[in-house]
Amino acid sequence: MTAPTKPPANVPPSQSLIGKGSQDLVALLGTPGLVRHDKGVEVWQYARGSCVLIFYLYDDRAGGRRVTYLEAMPQGAVTASPPPATVSPEACLGEQMRALTPQGGKKTSSAEPAHRSSYL
Repeated sequence: MTAPTKPPANVPPSQSLIGKGSQDLVALLGTPGLVRHDKGVEVWQYARGSCVLIFYLYDDRAGGRRVTYLEAMPQGAVTASPPPATVSPEACLGEQMRALTPQGGKKTSSAEPAHRSSYL
């Protein structure tokens, strides 16, 4: 698998997603494939194509959750030896967005994440 190289023109800068709420992420990327719940944080993973985009959403003062950090890595990076090359968050964001509109130009997403996990 090759890592994505550059984002398409309509992809927002990944850092512009810092501070966004969960509804904003779902509107942009659909439902995440994995949601992990820890005390005070949700970790959302989007793993379409050759990369994984991970968002960390922490509780905010209004009772919701907001993105405070994000990262991207190649698929299989956790178990790869030696570690694969890095992936830019912008390129991975572009790949995740392209995966939502495969043929008909309409976003596709499911109502629930494929996997849920809770540690605390």
